[in-house]
This record gives sequence, structure tokens and C-alpha cells, in this order.
Amino acid sequence: VSAGQVVLVRVVVNRFGFVFLDTGFGLNGRASLDLGSNEVVTGLAQQADGKLIVSGTVDRPGFTGSDFFVARFTLHGQLDATFGSGGAAFADFGAIDTARSLAVRADGTIALAGDTNDLGGVQFAVAQFTPSGSADAAFRGNGRAVLRLAGQDVAQAIAFVGSDRLVVGGYSAIFNLRQFMLAAFQTTPLPDRDADGVTDVLDTCPYYSDPGQVDTDLDRRGDACECTDQDG
Repeated sequence: VSAGQVVLVRVVVNRFGFVFLDTGFGLNGRASLDLGSNEVVTGLAQQADGKLIVSGTVDRPGFTGSDFFVARFTLHGQLDATFGSGGAAFADFGAIDTARSLAVRADGTIALAGDTNDLGGVQFAVAQFTPSGSADAAFRGNGRAVLRLAGQDVAQAIAFVGSDRLVVGGYSAIFNLRQFMLAAFQTTPLPDRDADGVTDVLDTCPYYSDPGQVDTDLDRRGDACECTDQDG
């Protein structure tokens, strides 16, 4: 970060071990991007096609708190306007959001991990983007997930596992005692056999559509699956 901008620099090393700016990259070896203010870069990765993915945190004008950002540059340091909106995409969890780690899957899917602080506590925050830079609706419907574990929860590392899992690592702090934490997320849509918008794992009646999840007797078997609700 330099003067409130995201800055990438590429260098070359000659055969004598001297380091020089690569003038074939960006403008005289530098590429920059202004997304708002207080940009902090925490992730950098290269796709299989050579394009560069950079991620971090930014304060955007008109938005409360800070947000995750991800941007893509070509191999030669030009902002890739085909990605997201004009080369960048954002994830807003509605609070003070801090991105701390980046992962890129072989197919170009991108994931960021960090935390969101709504002043009521700090929680794991994960965002997933499609290869084109859109919020990935296959991940939790809106491309975002928040997880509260045991205390002040901070995610510091993220990795794709196979084609349908994200593993996030970090810590949870309770009264100054930190515990190591791991969490796994499914990156593809969970089954919803009755297509009522509630995944089978959470649905009190996964065989009959019941978006309202009515369960009069609170037995975790929805009224829609009970011929007669004895307690109702």
C-alpha cells in the first residue's frame, strides 16, 4: 500500500544477483489501484493463466466500516476490467470487516477469510467469488458466511480442499486465552430436496416444501411431515 493505494511491484534479478524493477510490468515496474482509503493488502496469488489476484481490506466511500476486496491484474500489470466491477470486487458483512488470507482454486474460484467485528464480537468471515469476480451464489446463497465459535474469532488462513470444501484456520480468544480453531465449509450448494430454500441438513421436513419451518411441538420434525401434530 502506498499513499492510500494498492501497489504491486515486479522485479527481476540479473545473473550477478542485482535486483531491478521489471519495466515490462505496469508503469515502469509498478501497478496501482485506488479503491477508497486505508487499503491494506494481505493476499497475493497467481492464477494458472498468469493473472495476479490481490486481496485485502479497504474503507469504501459511502459504506460503514471496512470491507474485503479482491482485484485482478494481467500478467503485465494491467487491471483486468473483465473481473468484478472494473477489475475489483468486494464483500461487505455490514461491520468492520478485515480480510486476512486468500485462496485461489485451479478453476479460478477465489475465497477470502478474515473476521467481521460488529462491536458485539469478532467472528470468522468467509467470502467466495466466481472466476469472473461475482459473489458466488453457490456458497451460502450470497457468497458469504459468518461463524461464531467460542469467543473473539479471527480467521488467519484459508485453503480449498478438493472441489467442494474450504478449510479455515485461526484462533478464538476467551479472556486472553487463545485456542486454535479449524472450520470447514462446503463451497457448493447443500442439497434441498423439497426446493423450499432450506437445506436438508437444517430442514425440519426435507420431503415437503415448508419455507416457514413450522414446528408446533418443537420436536424438530416439521408439521408438514406429521400427518397429525398431536401437540398442535
